[in-house]
Amino acid sequence: MGTPTNSGTKRSLLSVFSSPPAVAILALISVFSLGFAIWEHFHNIRERCLTYYVDPARAIFVYAGLVSDLSVSYKNQLVKGSVCGAQIRIWNSGRQPIESGNVLSQPRIVIQGARVLEVKVVQISRPVTELSTLKSDKTNIIPIAWRTLEHNDGGIFQVIYEGPDDAAISVEGIIREQPKITSTDVKLRKYSTFPTTVFGVYTVFLIVSSFFIRKIDYNSKIFQEGVFWFTVFFAAVCLCIFAFQLMQPLISDDTFNSWRPYISEASSSG
Repeated sequence: MGTPTNSGTKRSLLSVFSSPPAVAILALISVFSLGFAIWEHFHNIRERCLTYYVDPARAIFVYAGLVSDLSVSYKNQLVKGSVCGAQIRIWNSGRQPIESGNVLSQPRIVIQGARVLEVKVVQISRPVTELSTLKSDKTNIIPIAWRTLEHNDGGIFQVIYEGPDDAAISVEGIIREQPKITSTDVKLRKYSTFPTTVFGVYTVFLIVSSFFIRKIDYNSKIFQEGVFWFTVFFAAVCLCIFAFQLMQPLISDDTFNSWRPYISEASSSG
């Protein structure tokens, strides 16, 4: 008794996915998806997107409370808290160059509850960017400047500061057409429109071929199972691509490694 029921359920499911209304709905969804994919592609080409990544690994040079006889001073001032080091990577992940004239509010590295002791630009994509730091009258803020940042142009900032090793670090500022600097947090990552495009092309091909090939028996088992399993296959491929992209940063390690070592003149705040 169980086998006929399961077979009937399967045939019912196949007929639903391969019925003309279902195919029409898939076609409408695919047309919308393709339009969105094309819009997103050209939108990404011309946008500016200043992005930053804070390396989660922090160097701890002095841990406050664990050293009793050792004293640390900076510019003849006693350092009472922990002394830590952090690296912040900043680059343009957009396709449109960010010129110095596009800066509306000076970009700056902000370390909450800390005092910056020293900062250097230790790696840079190209010297022509003239990426550098500026003086600040606030001890926890590091203003940054550049001449131009084209696609994937940027650098790595090494900061030594007095404060906790888990101090929150962010990059703030306003770029023309970008009111907030983008972080590489998973929720803010950009995903490729490739899965949407693939699924959309497949569905459009299915509906167009159905119009031109009149001899298809839409009620045949072969056609229904073909439509069903091809749909499942392409959906699975799209989901796998999305899952893979969840683990990918906005910029590859190979790009970071291609940046040139560059030790700027050390500067400090305050």
